[in-house]
Amino acid sequence: MASTFDRDFAQRFASAQKSIAGSEARLQALADKVGQTRTIQPKAYWDKVIRSAEREYKSINSVLSSFVKREVPRRYRNSIIEMSTRIDGLKSVLNKAKKSTKALIESSSSRQTVLALYQQATEDILAATFNGMNDFKRLIRGTQQALVEEQFLNIAVAEGFEEGNIQKAITTIRRGLKAEVGEALSSGKFVKAGSRHYKASTYAEMVARTKFHEAHSHAAIATAVNYGTDLIIISTHNTTTEICLPYEGKVFSITGADKRFPVLDLYPPFHPDCLHLMYPQFESGMIAQGSLEKFIDFSNGKADRPPFPDSFVPISKRKAV
Repeated sequence: MASTFDRDFAQRFASAQKSIAGSEARLQALADKVGQTRTIQPKAYWDKVIRSAEREYKSINSVLSSFVKREVPRRYRNSIIEMSTRIDGLKSVLNKAKKSTKALIESSSSRQTVLALYQQATEDILAATFNGMNDFKRLIRGTQQALVEEQFLNIAVAEGFEEGNIQKAITTIRRGLKAEVGEALSSGKFVKAGSRHYKASTYAEMVARTKFHEAHSHAAIATAVNYGTDLIIISTHNTTTEICLPYEGKVFSITGADKRFPVLDLYPPFHPDCLHLMYPQFESGMIAQGSLEKFIDFSNGKADRPPFPDSFVPISKRKAV
């Protein structure tokens, strides 16, 4: 299921990624142009560079926001349909849906969930591109200052100052500029989230994949509640990622009402590019499979592996990274 999920995301995001990569390349060309400028330029020149950069940042915003607005509701809806269809086909599951799949998807709680995911993504996107554009402007301002200083120092050299010391001063100015923002922008990292700079394409995929993934997790919880179960199970792929290890393959209680299982305190994605998914789990199904007690023990850390799948590598034999 995880591979199908990931293929769905990759296929849906391909067009947006291509567009964002184009903006990224054009921003790189602008940053290179700024870095290669060696003479003082008029204000109109720099205004044109800034307008060009703003156009690319606006495009990144628009493409990524459109993807989230379009695809997150689709993923949420499809995940509910896929999980509900699977549950209805399991003879070992005795639970019946309280609402039809259509009614669940169209419910006010579902609409609010999808809206919240979109709003969170939009806020993140706007903040990251805004901060990135501010850094781009700082690069331009710093370059302008360095060019003015360089011209002044060159005049000083012509008037008989010691050239070695003058060139050292010029180098210091440029080094300070590079350390401030130039290094990130010269390496193509044009968006800033928190204190970190990212390539636009990397950041865009991280945000889009995270919200796509969160839509699935919210759909899993909504589906579980609709079928009257408080239990969720986390998928397995023999991860070595430290943050994922305490969750993989375990069954959790959504609300903490089922004291036999640990409470769900965090849900996928556990980190950017996380492959874990979660699905509703049912007591009747585990009883029918003879796996209930084994899942209880494993989920509470009393066993090294769940009852299945057979391919599961015990946590103690994995090297966390």
